[in-house]
Amino acid sequence: MTVQQLGSQLPEPVVPSPEPVPRVALRGNVFRPQPDALVMAVEGEVSQRCADELEALLRPSPDPAIRYLVVDLSRVHRLGIAGLQLLTRAYMTTRSSGIGLRVVVATDEVRDALRTAGLDVVLDCRPNVAAALVDGQPRDAR
Repeated sequence: MTVQQLGSQLPEPVVPSPEPVPRVALRGNVFRPQPDALVMAVEGEVSQRCADELEALLRPSPDPAIRYLVVDLSRVHRLGIAGLQLLTRAYMTTRSSGIGLRVVVATDEVRDALRTAGLDVVLDCRPNVAAALVDGQPRDAR
């Protein structure tokens, strides 16, 4: 018996098919609660899969009346490396444009991710949108 014949008599290997990775849809809503601020409420997972979507929404407004961009992460359950990099770029872009970036941090998961990356001391973190819309000195959500 040849190797080919022997191989043809072996049963097909049972290889489990990989489970499809569910795509957690990033949902974002942009609104203007006051003349000088834009709020972008994000919901879901901020990871590499949805970083492009979020980056498009984070581009600063050409409206000169906008003084603050608020990124509401209170409904985000996971902030991956791509999300952290994106917030870093948003911080640099808004800062160079003279726009303040405020980040609403309400979950331990997001707070821990920011702390681990060292962004909790760089970003202006607020506990809720109302606090983010108040003028004045930066406040910390910790």
